[in-house]
Amino acid sequence: RLPVDYPATLSLAPPLAEGAAEPTLDELHAASRLTYAEYVRPDHDVSTKISGGAVAVKVLNFRRQKFKIMWDDGSSEGVYNGQLTAGLGSRTVLMTYAGHAFKFVDFESGALYRRILMQDDVHFIVFEPDADDEDARSGEKYAAVKREQRFNRQYYEHYGYPWLS
Repeated sequence: RLPVDYPATLSLAPPLAEGAAEPTLDELHAASRLTYAEYVRPDHDVSTKISGGAVAVKVLNFRRQKFKIMWDDGSSEGVYNGQLTAGLGSRTVLMTYAGHAFKFVDFESGALYRRILMQDDVHFIVFEPDADDEDARSGEKYAAVKREQRFNRQYYEHYGYPWLS
């Protein structure tokens, strides 16, 4: 049974006739048009925010490693969220919330490479090449990504919101 003040609208087909009163869930159930509904309660107090606003974060990889992306739900392993390939300049975008964290785990060894806590003001992250990887550091792809990173930072500082292309 949904609470009276439930913050959502429930629409069931077929549509109501013009001017007809919208039935309650109890009335739909009594007419055998709604056989089951369950209200899923959050397991935390929703009056206190556990995270910030939505963020889109571009992650670019210049390491010669493939990563599993794991959302950090507090468990030791985390929740699988995709992968980031090992190609120089490989990229992914995380659509998430400030306050959430993601672990980037080496695909082969399972070793944690980096854990990133998402922030409202960070929208572009580069996994830098190894210090001795001159091919990656001197390549045009890397130079272009560093320019893109600088542009994204300057755009955010000037306008107060991220460049999303």
